[in-house]
Amino acid sequence: MNTRLEVFFGAVAMLVMCGVGGGPALPDRDAIVRTAGATTVRQGSVARAYDDGHFAFLVVHRGADSVRLAVSKEWGGTIVELSMNGTNFVNGFDPGREIQPSFYDGNAHYDQCSGCTSAFGWNPVMAGDRHGTGSRAEAMTHEGTVLYARTWALMWRPEAFGGGPGKPVTSDVRIEQWVSSLEGHWNAFRIHYRVVHAGQDLHANALQEFPAVFVNRENRLLIYYGGSEPWGNGPLTRVDLATTKKHHAVIPLSERWISIVNQSDVGIGVSSRGQFPFGIVSTLDGTSGPLGRGATYFAPLVPRTFFPSDTLDDDVYVALGTPEEIRNVFSDIHRRELDPDVFPPLGHVDLPRDSQTVEGVFGVAGWGLDDSGVSSADAMVDGQTPAATHLQYGVPRPDVGAQYPGVPVNVGFAGQVHVGGLAPGWHDLEVRLVDTAGHVAVLRRVPFRVTR
Repeated sequence: MNTRLEVFFGAVAMLVMCGVGGGPALPDRDAIVRTAGATTVRQGSVARAYDDGHFAFLVVHRGADSVRLAVSKEWGGTIVELSMNGTNFVNGFDPGREIQPSFYDGNAHYDQCSGCTSAFGWNPVMAGDRHGTGSRAEAMTHEGTVLYARTWALMWRPEAFGGGPGKPVTSDVRIEQWVSSLEGHWNAFRIHYRVVHAGQDLHANALQEFPAVFVNRENRLLIYYGGSEPWGNGPLTRVDLATTKKHHAVIPLSERWISIVNQSDVGIGVSSRGQFPFGIVSTLDGTSGPLGRGATYFAPLVPRTFFPSDTLDDDVYVALGTPEEIRNVFSDIHRRELDPDVFPPLGHVDLPRDSQTVEGVFGVAGWGLDDSGVSSADAMVDGQTPAATHLQYGVPRPDVGAQYPGVPVNVGFAGQVHVGGLAPGWHDLEVRLVDTAGHVAVLRRVPFRVTR
């Protein structure tokens, strides 16, 4: 099955392979010149926010234990530290790492070496570009014990947009970020993102990094629940990524969270509100440590189409501790929110093939899946929505389950498009999927040629 997933792995998991290295150095925990901060006492824990002019910090103490989150002003407010009792798990090799959102266009092309060639399209990154230029937060404050940052994301490969080394290109995406400690859980944080696509163009459906999470190489134990009875306290799956031969994998996440821990069984977990029940994991070879080239990457599976003047408002949760402590945090969040539907369907067009020559009538086929269900599928030629052709949805596609375990079999779509009214020459076909909550995905554009 030909999917966009391979492109996603090449564009995302390889973001750092051509990076410059040398992320911003965090100060020692006891060597910070602190500005006036704010303190909150809650349920046996004490939270404090402060900054040193370069970083803003949110620290939560409970007894002798503590967790700390730090964001970098030079890198647009990106999360560069998430530590427990002095151990920072976040990898900061270059601006393509850390914990941050990063976005893609299903119509763009991306090479396999993080932009080392000319084939690397629209990719706004919160922290900065592949040459090490930071986006610099245009606002970074702490109100009480909430850290706030606002920045315009930079294009990861500026050369594709008229820039280059030392000549960053500001994207059409503004990111706002609010970080706070999670009520009821001293070892967890809530990150609220508001992502505004200010451009007047459309970026086709793609798997987005919302967020990307890079942890240090020594954290290689993957922990998750992928069974058939979520939230029933079933046994967790443990995978030692140091011994597996897979560099990239799609992981079934029945409970919609994923974690990576170290040999002491302590690490971090992440869940994106409304994510699909899958995650993506990758390993990167190299030196260990917070600034090392080696890292472990993971991200929730989140598809999204960006429409003109579009806004995405959503939460991401991160938790620290043992797998059981992390699971407890996400179980409590699940009881509160019950997996809301936030994102559009994920899909792919198999027919027509790219640059196919057609005449008379041609077939359209592909697949689409959604956590709440797909309600309609339509084919559009040259963006003409009024003339869209309704496609049959519910066609058996057992092959999709091989890539995404547990999905229903009948997730295919099929139909025919008549080309009698089209002029000879090149045209574009797009498929629009709508889920039962009304979220719309516009799949990758497929060029075709009409002959007479």
